[in-house]
Amino acid sequence: MAANSDVQEEDDYMSNCFLESAPPAPKVDPRQELPGWKRKARLEEKHFKLQQSQKKGKLMEKTREEGLATPISSSNKGFAMLVKMGFKVGEGLGKDGSGRQEPVPIHVKQGKQGLGKERAKKEQEEAKKRVHVARLAQKERATQRSAADFRARKRLEFIEKQAERDLPPSQRACEQLDLTAGIQSNELWYKLPPPEVDLRYGIPEESKSTVEKPESEFDQLETSEKLKIVTNYLRRVHAYCHWCGSAFKSDDDLATNCPGDDWESHQ
Repeated sequence: MAANSDVQEEDDYMSNCFLESAPPAPKVDPRQELPGWKRKARLEEKHFKLQQSQKKGKLMEKTREEGLATPISSSNKGFAMLVKMGFKVGEGLGKDGSGRQEPVPIHVKQGKQGLGKERAKKEQEEAKKRVHVARLAQKERATQRSAADFRARKRLEFIEKQAERDLPPSQRACEQLDLTAGIQSNELWYKLPPPEVDLRYGIPEESKSTVEKPESEFDQLETSEKLKIVTNYLRRVHAYCHWCGSAFKSDDDLATNCPGDDWESHQ
């Protein structure tokens, strides 16, 4: 009985146990199984067929062009039928001769793609080109706008800095000329900036009037606008040009001998 049990415990060599335990067979490229001379022969045969196909295509194209270039002879049955119906060489079809004079041209389809595929592909390429050109033009316009904006911004910054340098002396000149003319007060005169106050220690009594005093409409303007108002006031009231640094005899003298009413005109 023990012998029979040992026999029953052994795996059957016909079962799947041996197949499952066996390692998988390595994958081999079918081309590598062929001998070298046979692979070379197949490549040469493939290359020869390709050359023959190209030669055949060129020969067919040449024959077709020669045939199309040769006019239809009078022995052609179709030509004879046209002549019987009144057709004359050099004239067009129809009663009044305004129809077609040459045969309908043919277009040989190349490749194995469906009809209309080449035209659709060409239209897609043209659409891509138009989109590409439009994007380049848009990018160029954006670059030009950026450059123009940058130049305009830099110019405004320069004008503001120049105005910050020119405003205080023009206000002092305005104050001096007004006092000479008997004008005792003018909001265009130069004002000292308010002192800095450390709020941790409170506001001193002598600084309260300066700190609590609200700004006038003139003080709220940009520096360039303030300079324009002051210089125009000097020219209109005192015939004085800040950039020339002198007072003129009259308005006509100012208009004749002064280059202009801004900094750029005096450069």
